[in-house]
Amino acid sequence: MDATAQLIAAELTRCADQLAGTARQLTGLRDDADRGLGGYADGGLSGGADGGPQATSAGRLGALTAALGRQWRDALAQRAAEADDTGRRLADTAAGLRSVVGAYRDVDVTARRRQSTEGS
Repeated sequence: MDATAQLIAAELTRCADQLAGTARQLTGLRDDADRGLGGYADGGLSGGADGGPQATSAGRLGALTAALGRQWRDALAQRAAEADDTGRRLADTAAGLRSVVGAYRDVDVTARRRQSTEGS
C-alpha cells in the first residue's frame, strides 16, 4: 500500500501543479481581454457612440462586442479561480495522503518491532 499511496500522492501533486499552471494561463488570457477591451471593460463607450452593435469607427468596439468581451473576461476569471481552488484542494489531498502513509508506516514499524520482541 505504501508504494501505491505514494504514487497516487505524486500524481495528485502533478495534477495540482498542472491546474495551477492552467489557472495562470487563464489569468493571462483574462488580462489580455482587459487590455483588448481598453476603456470598454467598465461597460462605458467613449467618443459618443450610439450603443448599437456596430463599431463606432474602424478599429473601435461597438456595444455588443464590448459586452461579449466583458462576458469572456469574466468567464476566464471564474475558470481561473476554479482551477486555482481545485489545484489547492488536490495539493491538500496529496499532503493528507502522504501523512496517512507516514502514519501507517510508523504503525507497521512498531508492529514489526513488537512481533520480533514477543517472538524471542
